Amino acid sequence: MKYLIAVDGGGTKTEAILATCCGNVLRTAVTTGSNPLFVGEDKAVQAVTGSVMMVLGDTDPKDICGIVIAVPGIRRCRDRIVHELGLLPGVISFHSDDFSVFFGALAKDHGVVTLAGTGSFAMGISLTGQRVTVGGWGPVIGDTGSGHWIGTKALEAVAREFDQLGPKTALTEKLLRSYRVEKVQQLRSSVAPGVAHLAPLVKEAAEEGDDVALYIVRSAASGLAEMAVAVIERLGIDDELYDLALVGGISKFGESLVRVFEEDVRRSCQEINIVRPRFQPVIGALLIAMREAGIPWTEETLGNLEASYRGGKQC
Repeated sequence: MKYLIAVDGGGTKTEAILATCCGNVLRTAVTTGSNPLFVGEDKAVQAVTGSVMMVLGDTDPKDICGIVIAVPGIRRCRDRIVHELGLLPGVISFHSDDFSVFFGALAKDHGVVTLAGTGSFAMGISLTGQRVTVGGWGPVIGDTGSGHWIGTKALEAVAREFDQLGPKTALTEKLLRSYRVEKVQQLRSSVAPGVAHLAPLVKEAAEEGDDVALYIVRSAASGLAEMAVAVIERLGIDDELYDLALVGGISKFGESLVRVFEEDVRRSCQEINIVRPRFQPVIGALLIAMREAGIPWTEETLGNLEASYRGGKQC
């Protein structure tokens, strides 16, 4: 029997799966982040190769007919990953996460997806195959509405409260606890470049009614909606033939974010269908692997994926 391996990674985590060519997921594994922009090349290579080896297990590598690695910026690590895995270069293909996110959410070739994870972007594809991507600029230039963006805004709010330039916020106490410091001034030397891990604290404070946290969450939602609308309008696809899905860890912030996102989209785009994502991005990476292997996406295959994804053996 032949098998496929798919890997999806970002700044926070990396997920890999081993599946049959008819869509039965057999093993899954989760490791640390693998986006080189956030974790560096060494840790990215370690996370990707580690996740592949975990799901490969005792499977004969000769039975692997394709591996898709979908991680932003991972192509720069291509040679190291191929060397460390010891597999033929032709077996492995490298992609950013845009198509894995897209195909995972929609399981079709057209529509719009907005990703809000450690980073953020929106991508749309028309029925004629035209593609537009907005965002995805990385943490330095700005990933609006992403976990990194939310974490940065939380730190800014704490600093503004301390400088008496902004309102009081429950975020101050939460961030001090998170960094295990007693004074706001100590944050200067405690904050590392990666701040997406602060996003859950903003969610928590927003749920407790903190006005500053609520403002950050709503601003994130509006920024994500703005990207989605830009894609829809540039492609001219505000039509019921198209679906729009919001995906990624930040999309799980709940009603305070999702409602604002949907309302902001609807102000400009009344016809497009706003849907929940069908699959996780790692399944999107598997769909890419299937396509590269010449395996069609039948409803039976998609049904197998839905039934077996969470039933696969955890490594």
